[in-house]
Amino acid sequence: ANTVGDAALYSHGFAKADPDKPLWRSLLDGFHFYTPDAGTLAAYREYGNLPWWTADRATMNPFRPVAAFTHWLDFQIAPDSFSFQSFHTLLYVLLFAFCGYRLFWRISPVPSVAVLAGLMLIVDFSHTLNFSWIAARNVFMAGALGCAALERFLAWRQSGSLRALAVSLLLFATGLLTAEASIALGGYLFAYLALVERCTLRRLVLLLLPYAVVVVAWRLAYNWMGYGAYGIGLYVDSGRSLADFVVSAVQTVPVMLGSLLTTVDSAIASLAPERRIWMVVASGLLALACTAVLLPLIRSSTAVRFMLAGSMLAAVPGSALISAGPRSGLFLSIGFFWLLAMWLHWLVRENTHRVNRIMLGAVLCVHLFLPALAGFLYTSQLLPVAYSSDEQFSSVARPMTAAAGRRSLVVVNSPAPNVMFYLPFEWRHEHQLVPDAMNLLAPGLV
Repeated sequence: ANTVGDAALYSHGFAKADPDKPLWRSLLDGFHFYTPDAGTLAAYREYGNLPWWTADRATMNPFRPVAAFTHWLDFQIAPDSFSFQSFHTLLYVLLFAFCGYRLFWRISPVPSVAVLAGLMLIVDFSHTLNFSWIAARNVFMAGALGCAALERFLAWRQSGSLRALAVSLLLFATGLLTAEASIALGGYLFAYLALVERCTLRRLVLLLLPYAVVVVAWRLAYNWMGYGAYGIGLYVDSGRSLADFVVSAVQTVPVMLGSLLTTVDSAIASLAPERRIWMVVASGLLALACTAVLLPLIRSSTAVRFMLAGSMLAAVPGSALISAGPRSGLFLSIGFFWLLAMWLHWLVRENTHRVNRIMLGAVLCVHLFLPALAGFLYTSQLLPVAYSSDEQFSSVARPMTAAAGRRSLVVVNSPAPNVMFYLPFEWRHEHQLVPDAMNLLAPGLV
């Protein structure tokens, strides 16, 4: 609706679904949910797909015009083909793998490490979940652009090529227009200059200045045009609430590390608030234990120290997604899987003890073979997976469409009131039905 427009939704007051708006407006609106300044918060609350108890200044409006352009292309080429859209996403997955491989090869030109790290990077089950969600395509795009930008940055530092610097800055800026998470690249840049080149503070600031200029220009435009997130309980925008972001980082960074190690995402979101501290502590202790295992490798290589520190720093921007879901750990995973591949390579090369071989097999099973198998079965549709409920009441949409006259639907105690936001879009897309209005009861009321 936001990307190519929809006349039926537009006639019901969905201003962002204007079918006659120009392409540039479609790209700016591609990921627009609602903002008070644009009037969409009030309009959706009046219509009813946003609950009446939504915060008065609630904002959900990411700035991702490059990603939005790829979705616009979907609807120009094959508007009703999920298969084509999945194939389109697959191209960015493969690009992510290629750019990751090039980066890993530049850091450590060992074929087994570069290939293994690249494979683990894309078969990670978190990334498979992102692949199944078309709107999460920007995760792979940002990952590819980030890897390519970092590889060109390293080329600049190693050869002095100003062309490599210019390409790196262009890729970085494009990444920021694809996903806000691209700012995490700064963690790797800082870690390389501080740990590999051992720059003085003054020189470090000078070398990072071009990237800082890109970030400042992007953020100023971001704020000026009214983009960002606020008051929605899902994202914490450091540019709008720094204190809340710091609290989120303390809570979610350890959980993100634990998620990478265990391949279990979003577990913290399922816990009651008073129990989450135990998951944070457990995840932090697990990360420290694994760091202790890596200690001999860490001491032996500045490249390992650089990627470890860069990965840790990259986790901080990812904590903006407070559920620590599959999208939050992308830039963290780039360094993590290279470190894991290096450790496995070192394990084989330095020690062939039976315990080490068992450990090697277990790690490969958890992070390569099982995710690859699960991802294949999940996306190939070879298994008869039954979805019991999508929480969007699709089971009643078709009968209501076929019914004569006007019909009303009453939903008592919706299990997920926030999902109701998508209902008019979903019904319009699937069943050509747009409700005249919606009204939600507060959770727990009958």
